[in-house]
Amino acid sequence: MTVKSENAKIQGGTFVGDVYVEGNVYFASEEYKSTFDVSNEDVVTGVTEVK
Repeated sequence: MTVKSENAKIQGGTFVGDVYVEGNVYFASEEYKSTFDVSNEDVVTGVTEVK
């Protein structure tokens, strides 16, 4: 899945597969950010923060 919309949401569970985000990754709380798992092969090139 490629996310290009700034208003897109993955909500209510776990997404299994590849997610490509063209932009920044924002979390609603530190709790959500702490569960974000990026494998050794994945890279987030934008901002990853609680907003």
